[in-house]
Amino acid sequence: MKKWLITSASVAICAVLLFVGFINFEKYKLKRDVEEYLLMKGYKSSDIISITTHYGKLPSFGARVIFADG
Repeated sequence: MKKWLITSASVAICAVLLFVGFINFEKYKLKRDVEEYLLMKGYKSSDIISITTHYGKLPSFGARVIFADG
């Protein structure tokens, strides 16, 4: 019984860690893709103050870009 409980807890912890890792990787990839897209469209790095990404309902992943006025 104790061995089964330890195994189940280990599997659950691994599943949660994999899910969190997947979410963080997708957010990182989205941020990189948005920045690459904006640079390709003619924006300069100095025009972009920040790019933040988030996990939501629909769309699953979103990005917010704050531009420098000028």
